[in-house]
Amino acid sequence: MAERYISKLDKYLRNKKANTPSELRKIIESIPPTKSGNPDRHAYNAIRSYINFLVAKGKIKKSESIDFKAVIPNIKSEARPETEKIIKAKDIVNIIKDVKGTKPEVLHARKLFLKLLAFTGLRGKEVLALMNQFDPKVIDETFEAFDLPKEWKKKIAVYDLERVKIKTRKHKTKRGYVAVFPIELVNEVIEYRKSGYRLTPNSIR
Repeated sequence: MAERYISKLDKYLRNKKANTPSELRKIIESIPPTKSGNPDRHAYNAIRSYINFLVAKGKIKKSESIDFKAVIPNIKSEARPETEKIIKAKDIVNIIKDVKGTKPEVLHARKLFLKLLAFTGLRGKEVLALMNQFDPKVIDETFEAFDLPKEWKKKIAVYDLERVKIKTRKHKTKRGYVAVFPIELVNEVIEYRKSGYRLTPNSIR
């Protein structure tokens, strides 16, 4: 694997400048798909690993690496069957309606969890971490890092998952790329944060 990564870095980064996330984005976009027509995930992983190497050597700051990694797609090695991906809207609505809670803040938190789970497609642990670590400033920073159209902010929130820490995820699971959800949910997450109540894996049930 190491030799493959070195080969990818030599092929796509040699004699090229990537001093900013925007410059790295251009390099990423120039990487051709594999023979099977899929994105070259090995090239992306090689560049991501190289950024980690630069941080370890003190060449760039951890905060800078977050912005650089934000422009690198995270391609999963295996796609889930379509039958596992499809959830009907009416099923989600019915599930949310059936949610119960002893207190208003508990009920609100559980419903918000299900909404984010449905809209983002994240794992439960990732949704919990997003809710409990949410910072609205990250949305603006993500739009800037990804160079996304500002007009999108009127409809959606895009949250960089590199800014969400999950202790058990580092080596055991793969990161998502970004969390995308309706802008209306931003105020709900802020309200949840202000309530002082914190949802946990045990309190979801």
